[in-house]
Amino acid sequence: MIYFQSEAQFLVKNHQISIAIDSISKNITVEQKSIIVNKSSSVKDTLYFYAWANAYKNKNTALAKRFIENYNLNFHFTRKKNRGFIDIKNISVANHSDISYNFLEKQVDILQIIFKNGVKPNEEISVHFMYDIKLPNSKFTGYGIDSDENIHLSHFYFSPIFQNKFYSHKNLNDLPETPANFKINIKNLPKGKKLYSNLNVQENSVFANKITNPKIYIIQKSFEKINVNQIEIQFPKEKTSISMIEKTRILKKIIDFHEQSIGHYPNNKILITEEDFSNNKVYGLDLLPKFVNPFKKELVWEMKILHQISLKYVSVMQIDKRKYAWIPQGLSAFIEYQYYQKHHPDLKLIGSISEFKLVKFYYASQVKMTEKYPWLYLYMARMNKDQKLSVSLDSLSNFNRSVANPYKSALGFVMLRDEMSNNIFQNKIKTFYQKSIQTPITDSIFFEWFDIDNKHKWFKKYINSRSKYDYKLKKTAKDNDSLYFKIIQNKTASIPATVYGLRNDSIVWSKHFKPIENDTIIATPSHLDMVGLNYFNNYPELQTYNNFVKTKSFLGLGKALQIRLYQDFENPKKQQVFINPYFEYNYYDGIQMGGQIMNESVLHNNFNYVITPVYGFKSKELTGSLGVSYHQYFENMKPYALLYGFNTKYFHYDHNLTYTRFNPYFVIKNRNKYIRKRQGSNILLQYMYIDKETIGNKTEADNYQVVNLNYSYFDVNIIKDLFYKTDLQISKNFGKISGVFRYRFLTNKNRQWDFRIFAGYFLYNNTQTDYFSFALDRPTDYLFQYNYYGRSESTGIFHQQFVWAEGGFKTFFTDQYANSFILSNNVNIGIWKWFNLYGDWAIKQNKGESVNFYYDSGVRINLVQDYFEVFFPVYSSLGNELKQAHYEQKIRLVFTINLQRAFSMVKRGWY
Repeated sequence: MIYFQSEAQFLVKNHQISIAIDSISKNITVEQKSIIVNKSSSVKDTLYFYAWANAYKNKNTALAKRFIENYNLNFHFTRKKNRGFIDIKNISVANHSDISYNFLEKQVDILQIIFKNGVKPNEEISVHFMYDIKLPNSKFTGYGIDSDENIHLSHFYFSPIFQNKFYSHKNLNDLPETPANFKINIKNLPKGKKLYSNLNVQENSVFANKITNPKIYIIQKSFEKINVNQIEIQFPKEKTSISMIEKTRILKKIIDFHEQSIGHYPNNKILITEEDFSNNKVYGLDLLPKFVNPFKKELVWEMKILHQISLKYVSVMQIDKRKYAWIPQGLSAFIEYQYYQKHHPDLKLIGSISEFKLVKFYYASQVKMTEKYPWLYLYMARMNKDQKLSVSLDSLSNFNRSVANPYKSALGFVMLRDEMSNNIFQNKIKTFYQKSIQTPITDSIFFEWFDIDNKHKWFKKYINSRSKYDYKLKKTAKDNDSLYFKIIQNKTASIPATVYGLRNDSIVWSKHFKPIENDTIIATPSHLDMVGLNYFNNYPELQTYNNFVKTKSFLGLGKALQIRLYQDFENPKKQQVFINPYFEYNYYDGIQMGGQIMNESVLHNNFNYVITPVYGFKSKELTGSLGVSYHQYFENMKPYALLYGFNTKYFHYDHNLTYTRFNPYFVIKNRNKYIRKRQGSNILLQYMYIDKETIGNKTEADNYQVVNLNYSYFDVNIIKDLFYKTDLQISKNFGKISGVFRYRFLTNKNRQWDFRIFAGYFLYNNTQTDYFSFALDRPTDYLFQYNYYGRSESTGIFHQQFVWAEGGFKTFFTDQYANSFILSNNVNIGIWKWFNLYGDWAIKQNKGESVNFYYDSGVRINLVQDYFEVFFPVYSSLGNELKQAHYEQKIRLVFTINLQRAFSMVKRGWY
């Protein structure tokens, strides 16, 4: 027998709140009376309350730090008038005259009230709050006040804290509270504004209901209203050709499905807002602009509303949504998954595009909408960036929080359903949901209710670990009646599995297995054409290419070769090769066009090869590169990954002169386990073989070999960047060691300061050239690892290209090289927006010479850092450069046409 018991130490009987709007100051004055009962068996001398409206107070709150982690500077550098805070006028408690109160020093969005005499067991107290709220600009979280003076209120009142859950506001919509009776009265409604709420309208400007997290909208726009099954559903009115009759039909279908799946919704009103649509995207459906959206407008509206209603249903569950996020998030995603299966079983992930004849050539045209669940989870898992389902909501990366973890959790429910049988599971999930509405629940209650510890032990590991799952199918034998296959366990963890037999592309046989702990031999009928695991892609297997085996194969090939232009989704029944069009540029080859021949599909593979033949329209020659790599990931993140590989390149380094580089390498990657933090280190060991084509006899600068070992460390966020690297290079004629340290930060006035130190020293140097020497201003790049577009140019714009390497000077010097040692310092000071001042100094020495000192300074225009910058030299060791001839040739530029690097910058906040 399972008993769903309340965790609450206090009972909130009701909140009576009066809100007076001051249209001039854009503040609200709040009077709140809360009746609270001490339900514990001990005297309580301190009560705590969530005060999340105070989370906008300054840039040191948990909310402010959350924005920084998300690479969002809007809040950090906003004006004070855009912030929000609570100004308490008075707090009193009936029959308790001797109290004190304050916001916690390290959590200003938590209020504590200290009682001198304490609150006795079963004592009922009435707390009277009088306070003003300075409303924040709603651009930060969607709540507050916008430029049109529309007011969106959520988490605006003092809410009692139960079970010592001192959660700060982090814009996760996870305020932990139990349902309470609210009565809210709005005063001084601004002219032209309308009132909307998830509470019921009791009378003009008065709302009431028993609910969690009441929301109040005082806005100019209108909401539409549709009643379905005694539930009033309100949503923003928008310009659309979808009729109210059609919307009603869709909502009826959605609500009916929810009632069949998990039961009755406890409230008689659902309010869906623009913030809901903005903060909770339907991934895979509404991310494309409308003019290219491959789904009918009715279907788009249906899926968007389905997603919001599913989230509203689970929002009323009395569960700690931060600590046990996988339960409500997974249940919501599971409901949608089942809805797809029932009402849109053949809906393709790419919609109507799948009907185009050319697209049908691709496996993407066959992928169903339900398959986005494993795909989007595996997008992170294949890169070892997934997180345990049991990780708290505020510790998840943005992509894991919004997509990967909810989808993985939903797939866990799918596997439980398939193992239990649909009817048993549906009855259990419905009872569990209905009980969770009435009383608080935890994950242990979930495990007990579904008998996880006895019958489904694999599920707890599925929730509490980052274990990956991968089965492999291998044909072993055959007789007259049967085929025999081995299911190979490629990982340490196991999940349920179903084996399917196909004949003429139709399923004619299947068998379900409990989690397979060890390699297992199975027998199938002999008349099958193909046998496969996880045929419908319902389970989160790390790899699926090893799941299918043809019973009869030509020349021993188990799968047919499939060549596709552009990357495609993985087709587990084929050996796929992709050819992506490739464009590049350098001054000597000109525009280079060709193709990248690769094995990597839309999802990352551990093993990758890329062959890139290209034709240079200027050189009129075929050049290119070849790369092979293998990532070995570690679930315990110790280390994060090992990378083995080699690459070879063949391009022009000068007019009609080519170079060949062969480069095997090994990398140990480490990363902070707190995946929201971009911090880690790399140890690289590589061998470089360089052979350059020459006009005359080859010299030591034309054919050489270098062994390179380096260690690098990074700690990066949008406010501060810390990076350092040590580097050792050993070659026949030289050995050198160097180190670089760089620290960049933004001041409180949004001005960037940048400090960089480089030091290099030759252990031995028997070279007869400066080709391998350290450089003040433009390194020779003898290892061919910098993105020079015209590396051999001595004049012109390509000569003026600047890369942050070695000395880091912007001024050109005739004696720029150092064959003994060098020490340089680069300083950048932000002045206003893109405009910066820079200054560099260095000392260097050549063999047999004295130490020399150099400096330069100027103006830096930082349009896009590390991608497009311009340096204007002003004064240096050469004198006033502005007065010198050909100044335009002294200007230095940072520029790149590498779109992949630009995309990496855009997606920083995802992880």
